[in-house]
Amino acid sequence: MNAGSPGPMLAADLQRRGHLVGYFQVRLGSREAAEDLAQDLFVKIAKLPAAAIDHPEAFLFRVGANLMLDRIKHVRRARKHDAAWQGAREHRRRRSAG
Repeated sequence: MNAGSPGPMLAADLQRRGHLVGYFQVRLGSREAAEDLAQDLFVKIAKLPAAAIDHPEAFLFRVGANLMLDRIKHVRRARKHDAAWQGAREHRRRRSAG
């Protein structure tokens, strides 16, 4: 690897970025969310030590899918938490009114 060239994983990410964004967009339903996830994936793999990966494209899609699932779980937990908080707030409001 030359000092000015990206490592094989970053090069694979740059080469397949359009496919990754499309894959994420179909699953997330949002181009913006897909772009954010693709950027998160790039940052994550940029931090990885340079190691030989037999199938860089498959690795990218797997890591990206894992990030996507983590994001979906986080959103679901946040919605559940917000709904519980809103329910408690409504309950307090009804108790104080009646």
